[in-house]
Amino acid sequence: MRGNTLVGITIVGLLLAAVVGAGAWWFLDHYQRQTREVRSGLSPEAQRNPLLAAERFLRRIGIPSESISGREQLLQPPLEPGLLLVHHLGPSLPLERQQALLEWVRRGGHLVITVEQAWDEDAGSGGHRLLDELEVQLLVIDLDERRKGTLPVPFPGLSNPLQIAFDPERVLVDLTDDDSSGHLLRYPLGEGQVTVLSDNRFLTNDAIGDHDHALLLALMAEGQERAWLLYSSNMPSLATLVWRHAPQLVISGLLLSLMLIWRLTLHTGPLLSGGVVGRPSLREHLQAAAGYLWRTDRARQLFHSSRQSIEQEWCRRHPLLERLNRKRRCEWIAGRTDLAAEEVEQALYGEYREQGAFIRATGLLQRLADNRGQRRSGGRERAVGGS
Repeated sequence: MRGNTLVGITIVGLLLAAVVGAGAWWFLDHYQRQTREVRSGLSPEAQRNPLLAAERFLRRIGIPSESISGREQLLQPPLEPGLLLVHHLGPSLPLERQQALLEWVRRGGHLVITVEQAWDEDAGSGGHRLLDELEVQLLVIDLDERRKGTLPVPFPGLSNPLQIAFDPERVLVDLTDDDSSGHLLRYPLGEGQVTVLSDNRFLTNDAIGDHDHALLLALMAEGQERAWLLYSSNMPSLATLVWRHAPQLVISGLLLSLMLIWRLTLHTGPLLSGGVVGRPSLREHLQAAAGYLWRTDRARQLFHSSRQSIEQEWCRRHPLLERLNRKRRCEWIAGRTDLAAEEVEQALYGEYREQGAFIRATGLLQRLADNRGQRRSGGRERAVGGS
């Protein structure tokens, strides 16, 4: 029994091995390994930074490099010497900032800049204070298309000139030396130097690998311990500056804003009903006004003025009231209103020492003002005997 089991397992194993072998043979017979090179578009980083390939090349040859956007390295040069390559020089620096930049060069820095504007004969300037101080100008000439291509550029220490695809229509001229012209001019300053280029397209991502372009970059960085590639000299936005120098402040502000929004969604106590509040009645107005006047201690003066005006109005409409004493006058007025004689007397002549009584008297006075003797008896008015 045991032998039969072992034979069965062996047969199953052989069958599985045969299936796997047949599958492998079929796969290798129908497929073969090949290497294909697929070109893709530029990465977002390369689209933003035209000197990205130059930065990576310098790192590959052992020079720590950093691509930077903004004018910070121009306004505040690095503390240590190195290669500072500026893709777009931008507007002139303030005079004190320019002198600080040149002082950094004198301490051993190597500044590489490119002339962007042609020389203006009328203004007598190249459009940038630093280029005017170096006394270099750019001339733009028209050439035949057939003459365009790589240009031989001599470089100190090399027996053969470098082949660089400079734009042949852009030529630099040193105003201090009539015999010095070309596409690359060098100006030693102290322990460092300034290199001026007629154009720098050969240093960008799509051209750095052509001809001797990478070699020229390596020669310009020779002897420097690090390099800064300034691919944009535009002033960064305020948001960029805040994030660059105080990211903790930005994060704290965002968290605080989220907490404030969350807190505003909370409420305490019952919700107010959405019903429309009706207009207050005249009596409510009088009570509110009376309460306010009582609290501001102006009640007595204004109330006495009002009651005198109402009493005079009654007497003007009914001259016989002038001949009646106070009691008879109140009875006569009460007979022509819906008030009792005691209420009329309280409204016209009473004294008030607390707010509630004052409010009630104000209401009575308003009722007297509304009536003014419109209600009449059937016959002619007749005088009530006076005292």
